[in-house]
Amino acid sequence: MDKSRKEKGLIMFTLFTLLFVVGGATYAFFQAQKGTGGSANIEISSGTTDSLTFNNGDAILINANQDNFKSGDENITDDTTVTATLTPNNNTKEATEYYNIYLVIEANELEYTTSELKPELILKVTDPNQTMLTEMSGFTYVKDQGFDITNVKHGAYPIKLKQKITAENVAKIDEWQIEVTLVNLGSNQNGNAGKSFKGSILITPQDVETYDLAEIKKITSTTTYKSISTSLEIEEGTNDIDTYYFAIEETDEAPQVINTLSLSEAMSYSFHESKEASYEFTTTDDGKPLKENQNYKIYSYAKDTEGYQSNIYETIITTDKYKIPEVNVSIEKDYEKIKVVATGTSHDGNINKYYFQLDSNEPIEVDGTDKVEYTFDGLKSNSNYTINVKVKDENERYSNPYTEIVKTKPYFHEEENNQTLAQVVSKKQDGVNLIFHDGKIDVNNDGVIDDAGDLAYRYSGNNPDNFVCFGSDASPCPYTNLYRILGVYPFDVNGNIEYRVKLIKSEYITEDELGLVKFKVHAICIDAYCLAGIAPRIHKADEADYFQWIGTNKNNNWNNSQIKLKLNDKNTGYLRNLELKWQNLIDNTTWIIGGAIGSSVQKSKDLYDIELGKNKIKMGDENKCVDNDGNYITCTQDLLTTNAEIGLMYASDYYFAIKSELWASPLDLANIEAKKSNWLYNGFYEFTITRDYTANNKVIHIDNRGYVGSWPQESVNSQSVRPTFYLKASTLYKEGIGTEESPYRLNV
Repeated sequence: MDKSRKEKGLIMFTLFTLLFVVGGATYAFFQAQKGTGGSANIEISSGTTDSLTFNNGDAILINANQDNFKSGDENITDDTTVTATLTPNNNTKEATEYYNIYLVIEANELEYTTSELKPELILKVTDPNQTMLTEMSGFTYVKDQGFDITNVKHGAYPIKLKQKITAENVAKIDEWQIEVTLVNLGSNQNGNAGKSFKGSILITPQDVETYDLAEIKKITSTTTYKSISTSLEIEEGTNDIDTYYFAIEETDEAPQVINTLSLSEAMSYSFHESKEASYEFTTTDDGKPLKENQNYKIYSYAKDTEGYQSNIYETIITTDKYKIPEVNVSIEKDYEKIKVVATGTSHDGNINKYYFQLDSNEPIEVDGTDKVEYTFDGLKSNSNYTINVKVKDENERYSNPYTEIVKTKPYFHEEENNQTLAQVVSKKQDGVNLIFHDGKIDVNNDGVIDDAGDLAYRYSGNNPDNFVCFGSDASPCPYTNLYRILGVYPFDVNGNIEYRVKLIKSEYITEDELGLVKFKVHAICIDAYCLAGIAPRIHKADEADYFQWIGTNKNNNWNNSQIKLKLNDKNTGYLRNLELKWQNLIDNTTWIIGGAIGSSVQKSKDLYDIELGKNKIKMGDENKCVDNDGNYITCTQDLLTTNAEIGLMYASDYYFAIKSELWASPLDLANIEAKKSNWLYNGFYEFTITRDYTANNKVIHIDNRGYVGSWPQESVNSQSVRPTFYLKASTLYKEGIGTEESPYRLNV
């Protein structure tokens, strides 16, 4: 039947509370639990007084279990009697009034167990004339038995509306007999084993045609690691809510919402009463504090001002995981000492302790909150030390430890015997394969300078000896650990120039190495424009894993690339493949990501100037930068540069990798000679770090046929990836001559 709530009318009555009886959680026996009757009076405004009172009888409770409801057992029945009494006034000696009578179902877990939907729960109503009712709106009458209320859920249902009662001289009593029976069909009714029905009869002089119970629609919550604050979304019934009830229980079940709860289960919990539709839990019923990252069942129901109960609502909520403090560390080293500056960040507890540890020595404890410095002195020069730092908060929770292997500075005589890789490589500068870009190279002798002019050393030509074994001490070097030197580049550090070696992975990174699901696998180029007679510089197969840039077509900024995220991820991405001692050799570098023009007809120097040099995009340039939605906006610093350990090659890296005689020539599809002489070309599509600033969705790339252009990076497109990074200037050379068979090796 339609249970939607009707609009409240004028209510001139007082209902007495029907007691909610709490029983045990087990259903090992059947018991009918009785409630308390009530009465209500109304006054007639004519100056004479008639009295109309009601007794709402006892609660009806049916509980089926294996002991009382197995095949062959009798039906289970419970009943109650309710009355309406009308006493006429002393003047006229006669009175006529009207009343309504409802079946209130507070809980009904019983259902049909047969495919024929045979009635199993029957309501029998006998009116004051001792006649059994055969009509009741919305219900099916079962001949000689009553009305089928199997599977009828929580709500108030009219049995008889506007029942007339007349008294003359003496009080008139209308007596209604109500009986509910769970029918034993003699078939398999295990589906109703352990289930219950709880109901009552409401008799009232209301002049509205429905009586609606309150209904809880949802429990919302906010959580901390030690508390759950709940709030109910509730639809009130005919009467206002008077009291709310809340209970909690620890559980191993997964978070979910369960709208139905067994009546017998609910009766086993200790509910907290509240006059508000909200409650905060900090302990369980036994007084134990809530645990972090723990699932809890929350139960709730409500009673209206006349004591009638809403549905019982259940949900499972998880407390927050405790957020431990964090620590960031910067290190300053000298010949015989290491200064550690630690900055802590508090979360669920305020930091009060810092711990500094050198190698396996006992940690040094220092009181502090935001920032603490500690210096280890009396150390050996040119020696490695392991530094560990962590913080503790007021709740005795520790941060994850920061660990770094730090090498003290060498004395002068030690530096002579310990050359950096940058020193060793730059000394091999020959003007053919390793070229010094001093701003003096004029390829065509036409007065136009064709080198970058940035005082960097770059490798150019077909196949120079620029291999480095990085990430492994094995011999021979595994091909997955072979990298190549793009060049040696100057950096201004506080007014001093230091040179850093820039490496690029020799082969394309795989799905497993990057920790990112590949979009597809692509074979090496085999068409007429590809390099004839040059074997691909790969070991495993003539194919590469291709990855998506970001997955949208409206942003080509490197900072928004999922490839950048995974390349710099030490937990699940590329950096996880490297031991800490190798990670510590990589410099955190400022990369220029403003972009360039993706045209293959440019000369090497022209593209360099637009990408990195004198004509690069600057702060404030309009209509050259894009926001996350692909709209052109004024350029800001974070759209032009980014700090990271791992990046990709610049587009100009590829341009200057061809032999220097061709720097003044366009690097287009027809320039076969340029591609043949470019040691970076391997026959696949490959991303660079550089966006095409003339479009909001294009990235400059290397085509699988060897020329440079721009290509949309939206989700349907993908390309291969080669990690690129700068080594710290202090990285020491150990051995090797730079060939693939004898790559440079580092003193790690």
